[in-house]
Amino acid sequence: MVIYVNLKKIGGRNKKIEKKEFHLENTPKTTRELITEVVKTSVKNYVEEKEKLIDYLELNEIKDKAQVGKVANNSDFDDRLPDLQSAIENALLSFEDEIVRIFLEDEELKNLDEKINLKENSNITFIKMTMLSGGMW
Repeated sequence: MVIYVNLKKIGGRNKKIEKKEFHLENTPKTTRELITEVVKTSVKNYVEEKEKLIDYLELNEIKDKAQVGKVANNSDFDDRLPDLQSAIENALLSFEDEIVRIFLEDEELKNLDEKINLKENSNITFIKMTMLSGGMW
């Protein structure tokens, strides 16, 4: 199944939100299953990207990084790979703690066991909430 996830590119001054195509192995029926499938796909994509033989920057990446003030490739020389189960648990906890909000099309998903109607080419938006410093709790 193919879905589209709305993402903002990290590190760029570009305010544009891009749609990224995700290929899910299974069709999720609940919010919990959606989060699990998206994390599985993300970890799989990360591992595949890490296994590339040559890490290079494309011209548009060089321009974006030059605007930020640092042009460097993303090599971190760390051979560790993410633990899939830990990543899933962390994503589920982040949703439960309302650190991450999820929208399917224009409807916010409220709880993990909520039934969802995910269709081919659905749009999903993940929003990471950040706390502002100096607030009174």
